Amino acid sequence: MIGSSPRNAAVTVIIERVDTTGGRSLLARGAVTATLPPGTNGGTAGFAPVTLAFVPSCQGPFADATINTGESIAVTLSVTNGCKANRTVFLAYDATSAPSAGTFAPLTPDPDLLAK
Repeated sequence: MIGSSPRNAAVTVIIERVDTTGGRSLLARGAVTATLPPGTNGGTAGFAPVTLAFVPSCQGPFADATINTGESIAVTLSVTNGCKANRTVFLAYDATSAPSAGTFAPLTPDPDLLAK
């Protein structure tokens, strides 16, 4: 069981930069515990939105966080279901009833890192 409720799930998101050869480099990783309501209609009704906000680390070279022409961003979502029942986890996204959003902004260097 994950968390304190038998209907909890661990949700993890990994965001990677994909170069033109298909090679991946980690940009950011985040995790949150969410409650899973019993969904219906193949996950299109009765679902609960999950928000996961995080800021990538500025520890590596800034070139690692730059998405160049011909490159892309890969988002990997994993869910570990802590429900005792054999409940299927559906991913509902990018619909009127399940809007999706991602916000990307330029990284601001940590002043302490620049002073070194």
